Amino acid sequence: MSGSVTFKELLNLAIGSPELGAVNFNALYSLLYGLLEQLQVGDVRRKLSQEEREFILPGPVNVADSEKPSSLFHHLQDKVARMEARLQHLDALPSSDSLLQASQSQKRPVEEMWQLMQLKKKTEMNEDGVNKVMSSLQELLNTFNSLKQANALIQDRLDSLSDQMTKVRHQQCLEQESSHRWRLLRDG
Repeated sequence: MSGSVTFKELLNLAIGSPELGAVNFNALYSLLYGLLEQLQVGDVRRKLSQEEREFILPGPVNVADSEKPSSLFHHLQDKVARMEARLQHLDALPSSDSLLQASQSQKRPVEEMWQLMQLKKKTEMNEDGVNKVMSSLQELLNTFNSLKQANALIQDRLDSLSDQMTKVRHQQCLEQESSHRWRLLRDG
């Protein structure tokens, strides 16, 4: 590749390669910077709304989390991380301590945990069974459709043979009648 590229090539490098939808931020930066220079608007100032400033510019730094700037994006990232942690906690089996604490009350946490594990396993087995049934049903439908097509083809061939047989019989009748008339004329 030469030392210079067109803006179109730079755009394709930025967004279209190595795969469609992937973003090459270095190429994108070069494209945007080149456009700013070409249009000579690099020093033009733009007023940002409050939402844009919160999203783009780092906000006040939290003392507890001093290495990460606070912005709308980072808040969303933190919320997603907390939700993932909650889901993992809900999916995890209870610890020994929690089982002991729950067993002190009149509950039966080990039995409940075992029943939950069995229920999950049964659900997985049911899903597998339904998937197998659906696969078998699809195979049956495919077989039915191919048999239906074969039946239609056979029916068309039978109709064609029936038409040919009718023509042959008609031809034989004409030949017999003709030969009968010929004999009558000859004998007669």
